[in-house]
This record gives sequence, structure tokens and C-alpha cells, in this order.
Amino acid sequence: MSHILVLPDELRVKLNAAHADTATHAKWLDIGVNTVDEMIDRIVSDLNSSYPVLSITTTREENTSDIKERIESTGNASMFVGYFENERGYVDALFFYIPPNAANANDFIPAKVMPPIFGMYNNIKNRTKDKHIHCMPVFIVNLCTTSRVNNASVKKQIICCETLDFYYHDIFQNMYHDVIAGIDANGDPIRTEVKTLHELDDLLGGAANNKWFEINATGTTLKILDTTVTNSTNATSDIYRLSLYVIPAVYMAVKEGLDIDTTDIATLGGEVADTLRTFISKLN
Repeated sequence: MSHILVLPDELRVKLNAAHADTATHAKWLDIGVNTVDEMIDRIVSDLNSSYPVLSITTTREENTSDIKERIESTGNASMFVGYFENERGYVDALFFYIPPNAANANDFIPAKVMPPIFGMYNNIKNRTKDKHIHCMPVFIVNLCTTSRVNNASVKKQIICCETLDFYYHDIFQNMYHDVIAGIDANGDPIRTEVKTLHELDDLLGGAANNKWFEINATGTTLKILDTTVTNSTNATSDIYRLSLYVIPAVYMAVKEGLDIDTTDIATLGGEVADTLRTFISKLN
């Protein structure tokens, strides 16, 4: 089934600004892209090549309010989310982009990707039987050209996205799987997946440094920790960050037969925390 890729109109604004920046434009030229329209064409061609099922035939641009309405999100409108419209006119997948000059690239995914997903889930949480936080496929395209994309924290967030079954594509083919287990003699990542809860725990710092969850000594219980939120000056941002790390952990814990201990987050306030607890309770 073919699709129209519906892009937020703010994407063109950000691409125009990137095109006007000499250093950024030089990186575009390195991958054979000159104009803004060519970059949009590259997004389409790369997605079609990596995910043939999308079969994108054209693009359309919409404002954030219209997109918010189409994806049925109860959250705030976002300039970073679009969607895929199928031949019947229905939305059946989400599109996110990381902008060329993502000043907050270190936290872009929890800050910009997770809120619309929670907004959509919050709208259906009382009637859905789906055991995923996302009710449709999620595609994230990275257009960032700054050095921030090489930060280990950013790479770990991308790995968590993949563990959530989000689809991630970097236009500039920046390496990120190396953060899992390093690279081999040929410069290739030794591993490209995190398959178990203990592997995810190791990725996030292990017993000494994992601030988001812990596994008990007998390996029978996953405990979600609340200190990153309770000690935060911006609890809303940190609950989204916590969610990005703990939801894949919960998926793995359920699959591996562990109990989920949510005692620590039971009293966290706010709609996002409530949605997170509701989601986990359906899995536990």
C-alpha cells in the first residue's frame, strides 16, 4: 500500500536555515544533496529504500495543529512530528525528524518524540489492548549535522528507541551501535542489538550507574527508580526521559518473566506519570 508522507511545515523552515549555513550545507553536498527540496527527496528515497513497505509516492506539508488533530494526540502540538497517510486516507504510521542543528540533541528524543506518543496513548489508554506505548509504527529520521549526534548519551537513546521497536534512520549514516560493545578491527560495531534486560542495564550503566531501574540480586524483579524525577528541577522533562529508558526495560522484564516493582513511581504527580503507570500496569 502506498503512502503520502505528511511533513510538519516547520521542517522546511529548519531546512532553509540549515541550507543557508555554509558549514551545514557543505555536509549536505558531501552526500550529494544541494537544495532543500533535494533533502526532502533524500528523506523519501532513504525511507523507501530502507522500508519498502512504506512505498512513499509523494509528500505534503501541514501545520502543527492539523497534524495534532490527525494523529489524535491529547498533548501539545509538535513541530517535529508528521505522519504517513495510506491510500484510504488513514494515518497508519508516525514520522519524526531530528533537525539539522538540534541544540538539545542530547535530550531530543525524550523531549520531542515521547510527548506526542504519550499524547496519543493517553487518548486511547482506556480502550486499547495493544501492549505497546506506540499504537502504530514510529519512524525517526536524523538530519542533525552537529557533533552532538556522536555523544554516547544520544547513541544510547537511539538504542532504546530501537529496543522499543521504533525505526531509526540517520541521513548522514553516523555510527551509533558502537556504544553497545565498541568496534572491531575493521571499525564496525561488535554488536548492533540489545536483546536482554541485563544488556540494557549494562548499556545504561549497570548496578553502579543505572539511575532509571535496577534488577534485584536474584534476577527476579525489575524495580523502576524515581530519583531522576524527584530530584529534578524539571520533573515533566525527566519523566519523559525516565520513560524512554524504563519502557524497553519493562518489555524485556515481562518477556523474561520478572516481576515489575513500581513502588517508587507510585506517588509521582502529573498526567505523564499517571499514563506511564497505567501503561506498565497493563503489562505487569
